[in-house]
Amino acid sequence: MKLTNEAGLPGFLLRAIEKQYRQDVPEKDEQGREILRVSTLLKPPLATRLYQQHVSDLEEEAGKQVFRVLGSTLHAILAEVEPDPGDIIEKRLFGIIAMPDGREVVITGQPDIVSESRATIEDHKQCSIFSVKDAGKSEWEEQLNIYHWLVRQNNGPVIHGLTFHAYMRDWGPRYSKDFPYMYKAIPRPIWPMVKTVAFIQERLALYFSATPRDCTDEERWKKTDWKTGQVKYNRCEGYCAGAPWCPVLAREGRNAAAKEAHDGE
Repeated sequence: MKLTNEAGLPGFLLRAIEKQYRQDVPEKDEQGREILRVSTLLKPPLATRLYQQHVSDLEEEAGKQVFRVLGSTLHAILAEVEPDPGDIIEKRLFGIIAMPDGREVVITGQPDIVSESRATIEDHKQCSIFSVKDAGKSEWEEQLNIYHWLVRQNNGPVIHGLTFHAYMRDWGPRYSKDFPYMYKAIPRPIWPMVKTVAFIQERLALYFSATPRDCTDEERWKKTDWKTGQVKYNRCEGYCAGAPWCPVLAREGRNAAAKEAHDGE
């Protein structure tokens, strides 16, 4: 991948953006087992496959990708301040799971906070107000439950609660009726461990599929304009690096539009 810098971003931001792009490139451990991040596992499998296949062809302007690293400011705060008693901050965890064919895969994740005193796992993210409506995104719950599995795999503390902490970057007074503050804590249910293991195996099957399935409307962030009825797929048009090579967009005649939106032309 080539990262241009017409915007003149400082070097530390360039390196941070490059690091973000490397996260979805597969790695292997000393035993040849694939290492997958929780975030990669939860992404649309087709989008991930297209990115991995075409990463060497990608050219991105760093000035249009700053959003990829802004969320890490919360993590920097977590790392800087003294933790509450009993809190484990951003410890990377690894767990091994077996596929139905006997192959082993290493799953890795880094919960923001694992609290022994509160018996909770907590994730802190910047997000939009619309993401918080209707109790938030499904992947927040999925991510927290995979973290719970990882804590169990590493003999961590007993967990009784999962909480997503949302910091709404677009909050303003006009939203104060529904959201009086720009922060909201959203409890998420803990799944039975057998459900979590089955979910991880299901996501692995999608990830390793020879022919990844089409992205769902939810994964594509489908929106319908209430005035015109026009359908937009916001993830495809600006947030998916694999859009120029996507067979779904090709069938819909949207490749060119997605590329223009992605490039900001």
